[in-house]
Amino acid sequence: MPILLTFTFGLIALLCWIFAMWGDSAARKIFVFGLVAVIIADLLGSLVGLLSPALSIGSGWWTIIKLVLLAPIIEEGVKAGAARSRAKPREIFALVSLFGIFELMLSKPLAMIGAQLWSDAFIALPALAMHLLTAAIYAYRFKGHIFVQLLVCVIIHAAFNAAVYWLL
Repeated sequence: MPILLTFTFGLIALLCWIFAMWGDSAARKIFVFGLVAVIIADLLGSLVGLLSPALSIGSGWWTIIKLVLLAPIIEEGVKAGAARSRAKPREIFALVSLFGIFELMLSKPLAMIGAQLWSDAFIALPALAMHLLTAAIYAYRFKGHIFVQLLVCVIIHAAFNAAVYWLL
């Protein structure tokens, strides 16, 4: 059951997040806001997927455009907006890291339906690392330059998606 293992990895990451945020008065608000932001990002991403038939673009090219370009722009746009909602770098990192945690815990297992190999569960772990990297950028790098942060994170996210698409 690679799906269960991937969910377990996400659950462990969430428990680490809870442990790290223990005693922070803003943790509950950050958690709820993060969950809502992830849902919004996923819904916007799904809307892009629904445009495929309307645009009459070949499925191969549309998949590449959607996964490698549009999905990172949408998700990083939502992350950037979420990051601007918090003032303290620790809270920004905590909030934006939830995108990777919830993806590992919820989105990846749903995308893995039908996976047979246990090793498939480990494929999702680099995505968490990529999300933690972008969380660190929003929290600690290029402060006050949200468009620079957004551009850097879109490039990182798009490069990651391209690598995954072409290597797997």
